[in-house]
Amino acid sequence: RASAVSSVSDPAGQTPPAVSCSADPVGKSSLEGNPSTDVRTKDFQHGGQKTAVVVNCCTSRRIEDIASQFGAEVFRTEVGEPNVVELSASLRRRGYFVPVLGEGSNGGNIVYPAQVRDPLNTLMCMLLLLSRGMSLEAALRKIPPYISTDAYFEDGVMHLWNIDFNSLKSRYLERFAAEWESRESGLLSRGIFDYEIIRTSSQSEEILFERRSCDAEEIRHTKRSFDRFDGNLAGSLRIHFFDKDGAVCAYIWLRPSGTEPLLRVLADVRGGGAEAGSLHDYLLDWQRAMVSRAAEAL
Repeated sequence: RASAVSSVSDPAGQTPPAVSCSADPVGKSSLEGNPSTDVRTKDFQHGGQKTAVVVNCCTSRRIEDIASQFGAEVFRTEVGEPNVVELSASLRRRGYFVPVLGEGSNGGNIVYPAQVRDPLNTLMCMLLLLSRGMSLEAALRKIPPYISTDAYFEDGVMHLWNIDFNSLKSRYLERFAAEWESRESGLLSRGIFDYEIIRTSSQSEEILFERRSCDAEEIRHTKRSFDRFDGNLAGSLRIHFFDKDGAVCAYIWLRPSGTEPLLRVLADVRGGGAEAGSLHDYLLDWQRAMVSRAAEAL
């Protein structure tokens, strides 16, 4: 249900979400290679500017893990290459250095100053990496391990006809809040302790609900509170799950197609072993079941 093929598609780590990679532990400040040619944080600094990477909302969170090793911030937009390009231009006007951007969900990357995907730019970046004394195998080992729904997997698409997607998403959020309570003990056993719900629209993201910041009374009334979002849920929804240390360990995502009567869904899980694979399948099955029940309630 999620590919186990290792791959590198660009220097910012934007591999397709279908990819699950084995890797050395995250947190090292340099990639393997000769000491004189290591890729370090200073290679991503530009005249003292803050560095940013821009991706779409359904790119695997391995991009955050990679960017953090180089002191770069990650900004997310709604699906669509124009959104990514426009936000990167806005960030540059605000003083950021944005060397790479793109949509990780299709493996396409844009290397500044290009404004569109250019495979030759990617090829040149790979050759530059090789010229610094690093092999592609060494680069692969440095990609943080994640398991994500294959972009071409049939369970990543749900065909829904004659559905108002804003109403569907509101019912879905109500369903999620209710099912969290019934599944909480099982989720705890899988290493999931808290969550937050994020809406991505155009070039901005908004946290709709963050369970970690709520008291018990607010949590009890969550499933009713989502009524207020009717008609204001344009774009995609992403639910981050947090481990016991407060770090994001997985997410589920959904977005209606802009051209077809279907909903795209996926799960993204940190790790590359059997346990991560099992959690991926569990979350994807839960996601699909919640969408189906929400549709039936309309």
